[in-house]
Amino acid sequence: MPDSNMSDLETMEDFRTTLSLEENLSQSTITAYCSDLEQFFEWLRSRNLTFSCEMDESLFTEYFLLISEYRKSNTANRKLSSLKKFFLWLSSKNLKNKNPISNLKSLKGVSSFSSVLSVEQVELLLSAPDVTKDLGLRDRAILELMYASGLRASETANLLFSSCMLNDGVVLVRGKGDKERIVPFGLAATSWLQKYISTSRRNILGERSSKYLFVSRRANCLTRQFLWKCVRQYCSKVGLNNACSPHVLRHSFATHLLNNGADLRSVQILLGHSDIATTQMYTHLAKDHLVSIHKMHHPRA
Repeated sequence: MPDSNMSDLETMEDFRTTLSLEENLSQSTITAYCSDLEQFFEWLRSRNLTFSCEMDESLFTEYFLLISEYRKSNTANRKLSSLKKFFLWLSSKNLKNKNPISNLKSLKGVSSFSSVLSVEQVELLLSAPDVTKDLGLRDRAILELMYASGLRASETANLLFSSCMLNDGVVLVRGKGDKERIVPFGLAATSWLQKYISTSRRNILGERSSKYLFVSRRANCLTRQFLWKCVRQYCSKVGLNNACSPHVLRHSFATHLLNNGADLRSVQILLGHSDIATTQMYTHLAKDHLVSIHKMHHPRA
């Protein structure tokens, strides 16, 4: 039975603790879950309803249809996923007798995986920073590494200086769930990282020190939000005005590997996916590329 004395805030804090301690999720993932739940609680209050009231599927259908009107399908689906995870947790803790949201289906829509840059567009983006300036050279090294290794924005921002092994051409990454993986980054990224480390990083830090590979002008660790803003600004600078983000670079990394013959299992390891089904979502992009190549070059296409 639900605890009628338990407030929304107390329930949220218990859920946050579970995500952090038991599931070992990153802080940004936990924040996203809780933000989605806070929005739902606010909607309940606007209808003079409380968390402890009886809820059925029709209530959630109404809410989901409402947010679907104002959000992209993948955003609405993410919010639905947050609610499903929350109510599954409530059921497991006997805070709700039943899970009223378990059968609600996600929207069918354009997957975020459809946003992929061509090789030519990537080259254009990589050339955007002004490498005659310290911060521009830093940004070029960031973009090169993200595309060469498929790192998430949070992984890039939190990279330790000691994790970058230039001589071996690999970086030790701490990803989702605090899992570590080693990812190679190739000669081009190595060259730009060497330039950044030997000149710009030293100039930015001055007499200060930092354990992080990429640092701000104040010698602080960069943030995930900064990297998203950085990528979007450089995309806009070179005329790539469609949805462009660190995740698009990650999608492009995976798709270009598959287009050039990499096997799915290897791409899964490089991306740090725990489930190969997640990696398989990239294969339709590679397939579309191969189909277009076939149509363009085969005499009987």
